[in-house]
Amino acid sequence: MKQFPVNILLVGFSEARVKQLQDVLAKQPDYNVFTDEPSHEAGKFNIILAEIGADERTAYSVIERFKIPGHESKLILFSNDTSLGFVVPLVRAGAWNVLPSHIAGFELLNELAQLHHGQKNLSRASTVEQPGILVGASSGMHQLMRDIKKAAPTNARVRITGENGVGKELVALSLHEGSTRADKPFIKVNCAAIPRELIESELFGYEKGAFTGAIKQKKGLIELADSGTLFLDEIGDMAMDTQVKVLRVLQENQFLRVGGDALIPFDVRIISATNKDLRVEIEKGTFRKDLFFRLNVVPLHVLPLREHTEDIPDLIEYFQAVHNFEKKNVAPAAFDIMRNYTWPGNVRELYNLVERVSVMVEEPELTAERLLQIVPNMASQTVRSPHPESAANKRKRSLRERLDAYETEVLQMSWDECEGNISEMARRLSTDRANLHRKLRKYAIH
Repeated sequence: MKQFPVNILLVGFSEARVKQLQDVLAKQPDYNVFTDEPSHEAGKFNIILAEIGADERTAYSVIERFKIPGHESKLILFSNDTSLGFVVPLVRAGAWNVLPSHIAGFELLNELAQLHHGQKNLSRASTVEQPGILVGASSGMHQLMRDIKKAAPTNARVRITGENGVGKELVALSLHEGSTRADKPFIKVNCAAIPRELIESELFGYEKGAFTGAIKQKKGLIELADSGTLFLDEIGDMAMDTQVKVLRVLQENQFLRVGGDALIPFDVRIISATNKDLRVEIEKGTFRKDLFFRLNVVPLHVLPLREHTEDIPDLIEYFQAVHNFEKKNVAPAAFDIMRNYTWPGNVRELYNLVERVSVMVEEPELTAERLLQIVPNMASQTVRSPHPESAANKRKRSLRERLDAYETEVLQMSWDECEGNISEMARRLSTDRANLHRKLRKYAIH
């Protein structure tokens, strides 16, 4: 299929961030990237990416500047604030979406692919920003690869489970690419990231005039995925009222756009993923049992990195080669520390470490001492000691010590998952920023 060029304008980013975005977008040969200049007319661009920080006034100014009646330009804002109260009014005012300022490259490419093409999101060549969890020779990884090979050629619905950062999306992509639908769209829906007020219009689309601001018809993600694969990520975070509608759609294989009255048939393969135990959510009354059984035809579980640490050397070598990170030899003692670390952020955390080492370490070898200088928490209570603490010693811990150990692990995991975004951490942990800052200082998490 012939690819038409996509003109992308970058607005309001620092020089360093512009360079990062240019490197990411260069992975797609049909993307032409421009930086903001007075001579540039907004109407010539398909997609506009604009950094607004957390300034609401700047956001509305940018929306007003690039709102061109009758033009197909899509405006994506980048902000440090992605809370519902901040995002929803901006989307209603004309922004296509609001993304975290420090979004990972592979996630941005996914978003742009869905927005402009409605086609298969990313080839393997363009997913190299994502940590390669499927790299590895351990027995657990071999079993996962065998299961993927069996399930991929079928149309069976697959439910992928595993902690954050293990690579559930890459497993979904592998299932899609090994199927008969590989040349059709692969569309990802992050059920946790899309505001509850918008998820139905995102999934099902809407008709012109369906609500204030619906100035034209829009196809939903289900329609864009027709004949391909729909990946429902973080399915455990989907609101109950949306679950009811999704269940009906899966039963009938047809849907209504918001504000529409014509049923639209579709043919997609459904792959879902979650880091939650949906059986527990069913018992809590937050997930529908009938939807669970609709999705749970082939269950696949992705192991946390701490359960296949023998794959760490292969993963490091892969990251260094694929991402052109400066190659560093790893001393045996440093490997011992890595093998005994709990890796709360899983392979994503290892990827970040490899990149950090390539930047921060000037010597040709990473020693144990240098590793602990770069990542002090590897020597904290989140580390599994090479000499495990005896059950008797554990019983001697005070309640305060046990609570501190648990709190440290939770905060470190959240820090890695959110890549240090304090606002996102506070939202996920249901606490305020001031309290979170105090906790991070207390446990020396940075």
